[in-house]
Amino acid sequence: MEYDHAISFFNKCLILSPNNIEALNYRALSYIYQSDYKNSFKDLKRALLIDSTQSYVIHNMGVVYDYRNQTDSAIYYYRTAIHYDSTYAPSYSNLGLILVKKNDYPSAFEYYNKSIELDSIGAHLYINRGVLYKIIEKHQESLTDLNKAVNYSRIKRIKIRSLYHRGLLYKKMKKYNLAVKDLTTIINIGIENYDYYFQRGLIYSLTKKYKLALNDFFKAKELGMKRNIDEVIKETKSIM
Repeated sequence: MEYDHAISFFNKCLILSPNNIEALNYRALSYIYQSDYKNSFKDLKRALLIDSTQSYVIHNMGVVYDYRNQTDSAIYYYRTAIHYDSTYAPSYSNLGLILVKKNDYPSAFEYYNKSIELDSIGAHLYINRGVLYKIIEKHQESLTDLNKAVNYSRIKRIKIRSLYHRGLLYKKMKKYNLAVKDLTTIINIGIENYDYYFQRGLIYSLTKKYKLALNDFFKAKELGMKRNIDEVIKETKSIM
């Protein structure tokens, strides 16, 4: 709903100023957050026809291709964004994300470190590096980055990502109370996503709080979880 309001606002801006690149870019971002990549692509293409040198617009075109799983095109646009602005931290970070998918962790760390060097309070940058540290089992380094991400988050969706990944890290570290706290904070924000309930339910099950686990699993099922609840309970009991 919030993105519908944003799109409506930028529609009005563009009626008054059809060549407003920032309005086109922000409307494109709103479309991206709604997974409407067709319309976001149209807006970004239009913006680039007006000025092909704006790194933030070029970067967002890379994001569209990234979401479409057109990796080579995404890499091209991220690198082009850096070409026009060598200090544009998000493009370094997104190149790092692509390298993680390719299992090239050393190169990914180079890009993540560069992005944080350029933007030391960018919450999403710390999330990306923190998740990679978690993948390679460097839990303390991961926690340091994810704590920074939580503290620096000013946008709701980024705050939620920060808490979610920190919650999963706490789960991996067997700090179950802290994991539940982070997942509960997300749920209390009012985001209806089955995975938040599912993950919290797993932790309740691991700590033998089966009634709470069942409540969360049923809620996850209601929100679209495909897995069978009885099978999930059996799995969690088997790893205790």
